[in-house]
Amino acid sequence: MPENIIFPPTTVVTGASRLGINKRWGNFWSVSGAWRISSENFMQGLPWINDLKLRVSYGINGTLPSKLYSHLSLMSTGYDYQDKPGIAPGTIPNPDLAWERNKNLNVGFDTRLFERLSFSFDYYNRLTTDLLQDVPTSMTVGFTSALKNVGSMINRGVEIDISYDIFKHSAIQWTTGLALSHNKNFSR
Repeated sequence: MPENIIFPPTTVVTGASRLGINKRWGNFWSVSGAWRISSENFMQGLPWINDLKLRVSYGINGTLPSKLYSHLSLMSTGYDYQDKPGIAPGTIPNPDLAWERNKNLNVGFDTRLFERLSFSFDYYNRLTTDLLQDVPTSMTVGFTSALKNVGSMINRGVEIDISYDIFKHSAIQWTTGLALSHNKNFSR
């Protein structure tokens, strides 16, 4: 029986109090599938291919700001005036502070040949939108920066893993591996 696997889509709707009231909720989902080609009938005449599997996945996830209350208008202490305790605004409010969104695509395959050589290849493309950045502001408002969602970027690359069982059927087992990767990052 073929061992082809298709995982059902997963959806999560989540909210976070670290975000502005207008953009607090996010819908994140993923779907993935795999096809074990080596289990198909047309592959039975190729005994040197021990395993061959294709994989693909796509999903969206979110990243939160590292600070807990950067979207609120908060007051801070320690602004003394003429030896009297004082307070002043500590943050600039941003009710539209939203999730940083990551859209991930991954396509790859895994194979094992001659019961010794393993090879894995992955291509990935990650689009990040609504980047969370501290944006400089005019000092006339009393602050040097404010956390906002600005810009987008793409990470794209490949990863290759190769391993070979040098000693496999003896008291000593030895596997040597090599990992290669290439990544390109650019703004969109």
